[in-house]
Amino acid sequence: MWNVLVSMIFATIEGLAVYALMLYIFRFDLRKYIIPALIIITLTNLQSYFILESIEVSYFVPVINILFSVLFMKFIAGLPIIGALASGAIGFLAFSLLQFIIVSTLFGSLEGLNDQDYTRYQIQLLTGVLGVVIGKLLYKFGIGFTHEFEKLEFKYERQIVYGISLFFITAFFFIMNSKNLFLTGMFFIGSMSIFLYYAIKKEREN
Repeated sequence: MWNVLVSMIFATIEGLAVYALMLYIFRFDLRKYIIPALIIITLTNLQSYFILESIEVSYFVPVINILFSVLFMKFIAGLPIIGALASGAIGFLAFSLLQFIIVSTLFGSLEGLNDQDYTRYQIQLLTGVLGVVIGKLLYKFGIGFTHEFEKLEFKYERQIVYGISLFFITAFFFIMNSKNLFLTGMFFIGSMSIFLYYAIKKEREN
């Protein structure tokens, strides 16, 4: 239990780097979105932990992480779907590049890594801290992209995103019956519910 808790803490720190880079590069202040970001990161990490227990569906992990980041930028940050896709892709690419540099600097190459938890936690901590610091510096000095994507919106965009969300929820109902995937499905549905809540809230505000 203790190992799982420690693993979740370091994974959350690492996850903050993704959201910091994703938000700061597109001129959003992470502090404004820190609570929903932490909730989504935690739920995503729990899902990833349970999914990795089942090798058969472990390939879902990166797909879910990217999906959640795009939905976060769409429903919570308020970008249209094209802007959300762009910010999600750039955020993950920046995160991957940062982690690659850290691993290459500390271990020379990926082959230099070992399976010790300490090594993994060290990389996650450095990635998380440096990701947030670099993102904050970019934001402070006005480096990044504006988020004026309104002209890129297209008809039925909201309905398409709703459809994608409901599709993933439905798909998880079919794979929840093995190992710990029931819990995975519950966390997934909980996460998707947060996005739907923000979507409905924004719809009413408009």
